[in-house]
Amino acid sequence: MKKGTEQITTVFKSCYKWYVLHFHLAPEEAINTWWDDWKNAFRFRKFESKKMCDAWLARAAKRLRELFHGIREKGYPSDWIPDDILKPLKEYWASEKYQGLKRTNKANRASSAG
Repeated sequence: MKKGTEQITTVFKSCYKWYVLHFHLAPEEAINTWWDDWKNAFRFRKFESKKMCDAWLARAAKRLRELFHGIREKGYPSDWIPDDILKPLKEYWASEKYQGLKRTNKANRASSAG
């Protein structure tokens, strides 16, 4: 895993305190906190900031999805998520709504059409 991605994981695990079903639905406060914590671990030129932020947004969204998948599907530790946030996440993941989306997405990925 690349150093930038490792740092994203570290940031999520050190300050995860928002109920977020998907990275792009996270409150602005969460995104800003995670971005600030991540960029403080690196040094890059001021003019690179927008480019780096755009790249970080894509990578952070993917990494949070991977972390959630590990908890849901593989039983990875979730001790970095506070119980008052983890409980509703697990309830949502067990819901018929989520399970229906999961089945639909799985079928769409398996489809040869499109």
